[in-house]
Amino acid sequence: MRHTLLLLRHAEAYPESSGSSDFDRPLSDQGKAEAIHVANWLNEHNGLPDQARSSTATRARQTAGAVFGQRAIDTLKLTFDDRLYLAGLQTLLEILAETSDSVEQLLLLGHNPGLTHLLDYLAPPDALSGDHQLLTPASIALMTFNLNWSDLNHQCGSSCQLIYPR
Repeated sequence: MRHTLLLLRHAEAYPESSGSSDFDRPLSDQGKAEAIHVANWLNEHNGLPDQARSSTATRARQTAGAVFGQRAIDTLKLTFDDRLYLAGLQTLLEILAETSDSVEQLLLLGHNPGLTHLLDYLAPPDALSGDHQLLTPASIALMTFNLNWSDLNHQCGSSCQLIYPR
């Protein structure tokens, strides 16, 4: 079965300030605009995924809200998963493996460096440049696979595209 994975890094957040935690950092004004660009890109090019999973961090929740809005409640299975906050490669692979094979298109909304590590791991050979800061805020990696979600492995992607909506 053919599956599509969209990795979305949260939009730009304000820097951590004294007395606040990294987890609670909200989107900056620029980040709010970036999230709208992502929403527009998805509407124009890809449509809504079958399912989306987001980190529970404030900046990820706000990005999800801006990208999906009310549509998430009405037409998309959007869940918030604590494990996506600063998740490493192994945790991200476990989340993918838990996905039902009936889900053709999945979006993971999270953080670097984990999302970039997952991208590096799954992308087909020679699909990415040597730049390891591929997923900038509000960027998307779109990968396709001819495997079940639970069978994803190193360099198993059949295609990979990086999108920087602006």
